[in-house]
Amino acid sequence: MLFRINMYPAGREKRIEAEARIRRLAGIALVAAVNAVFVVLLLLGAGLSAQALSARQTRLTAAEGAITEILKEHGGAMTREDLDLVRMRAAQVR
Repeated sequence: MLFRINMYPAGREKRIEAEARIRRLAGIALVAAVNAVFVVLLLLGAGLSAQALSARQTRLTAAEGAITEILKEHGGAMTREDLDLVRMRAAQVR
């Protein structure tokens, strides 16, 4: 006659299941954290890009105004090519 003997302590299965749930939850939390960091960096990059664009536009407007004033003093007229050249020079990053 064979007897079946349970060699595992009572509750070991519950501990194994609980540890598996904790590992799954930690994995999900890690993926969510990485996604959150990526989104924050993406938004920061977009904000900095918008600030740089705004600063460049302000510099461009100031340069156009200054050149227009100089040309008014000297009685000259500015062609479209001259204005485009001024815009390109003002948009250069140094």
